[in-house]
Amino acid sequence: MFDLFDLPDKFGFMTLPAQDTWQTPPEPIATMLKAPRLPAVAFSPNAEWIVELGRANLPPLAELAQPKVAIAGLQLNPQTWGKSKAGYYCTLSIRRREENIVKPITLPPNPRIRNLIWSKCSRYLAFTHTQMASSQATPADSTDARNNKSGVSLWVLDIETAQVRALSEPMLNATHSTVIQWLPDNSIICKLRTDIGPPPAPPNLPVGPLIEENLGRIAPVRTYTN
Repeated sequence: MFDLFDLPDKFGFMTLPAQDTWQTPPEPIATMLKAPRLPAVAFSPNAEWIVELGRANLPPLAELAQPKVAIAGLQLNPQTWGKSKAGYYCTLSIRRREENIVKPITLPPNPRIRNLIWSKCSRYLAFTHTQMASSQATPADSTDARNNKSGVSLWVLDIETAQVRALSEPMLNATHSTVIQWLPDNSIICKLRTDIGPPPAPPNLPVGPLIEENLGRIAPVRTYTN
């Protein structure tokens, strides 16, 4: 007979090491990952203007850790009402096709630009901006609800003045299909989110067991993602 509390000493149980933290890769991998990516290019409908869109090299870990809801083959962010881990542009510049003078455009803080679409007259460029509410917001920040709220907002760039302005609060529904669309009279139609509360909690118990069957031959198996 022996005491249960003596088990670690008698059998020499080994303590597992602490979980590793996030690490920076060694050179030259770190420098390669930080190398700037080539910009994306878009032409206006009249082919007079060229828009250059810069992309972020790698998304920060805080964005990768955002919550997501898997439904109908899609992965959505319930806080922003947009796609989870979607790519975006972070810089925007314009220039005329026959000129080499590039005009950088001042964008909202921490820009996440998506869903760019030109007006029929080629003067305006509409786009969406996805913003995340800061977890370190101060009481002074609460006075500006637009900057302290997660969601997707509608913005428009005036090509002639090289100025952008917000047309909506972070209230767009960017979960699926076309988010914004220009109309012939230069007005914009967009999809809005509804206040339906937080997403439902995942069930603690699956609806059924996971069954795998081996029929003794090779055959394709249909998969159902999300």
